[in-house]
Amino acid sequence: MSISKNKNWPRFTWSTEKLLPLLLEIRRKQGELTALGFSAHENRFHALTADHLMQMKAQTSLPSSSYRNFAVPAAPEPEYLNAEINRFLRWFNSDDVKIDGVIRAATAFLWFVAMHPFDDGNQRVASVISERALQQDEKINFKRNPVADLILNDKRSYDHILQLTLKSPDLEITPWLQWFLNLYLQSLVESDTKAERNLQTVNYWSRWKDHSLNERQRRVLKAMLEFDEEE
Repeated sequence: MSISKNKNWPRFTWSTEKLLPLLLEIRRKQGELTALGFSAHENRFHALTADHLMQMKAQTSLPSSSYRNFAVPAAPEPEYLNAEINRFLRWFNSDDVKIDGVIRAATAFLWFVAMHPFDDGNQRVASVISERALQQDEKINFKRNPVADLILNDKRSYDHILQLTLKSPDLEITPWLQWFLNLYLQSLVESDTKAERNLQTVNYWSRWKDHSLNERQRRVLKAMLEFDEEE
């Protein structure tokens, strides 16, 4: 039976207490990145529409099979599909959704995959939707690895947690949220490391900007910088 046929669908439940340590660490890391002076996202708050979903589907370069190696629940019957899509869009676009922004992104990913509106490419579209939700939550513009890329690097773990969650009889999704939040935190940590390294590089060369350096001196200074980074 499709998870979307569950009598409680789509009233997902989770343990905020179990997620709180991860959420606090995520907010701390986001704060560090904000302190580095990144600007706000241009505008990620336009309403998501059915047309956007079709555009995402058309632009996906990887089929869902690139993500998982097991069968997913069948899509809702055609007569219910439009209603399901509209319900998802109303939830995603609502200003009244009183949940943490990162949990919203993780839930949106799972909800769309479970709904399974397309013959293929659902998980790729879900990753685009969740990335949009993360950017709305971040409100800052910094380069980080998209969560979708990290998923592709750990497909076995993704397969396991997704299959486990899709079989949940009570729509309890705490393990999925923990997995997704850990992945997102990993992307923030990697982004912070790169940003710090770039800042150190800028500061390093700024110390020598008023010196007339020949090519040999520049090579020596560059080698010293690279040695420090390796350390």
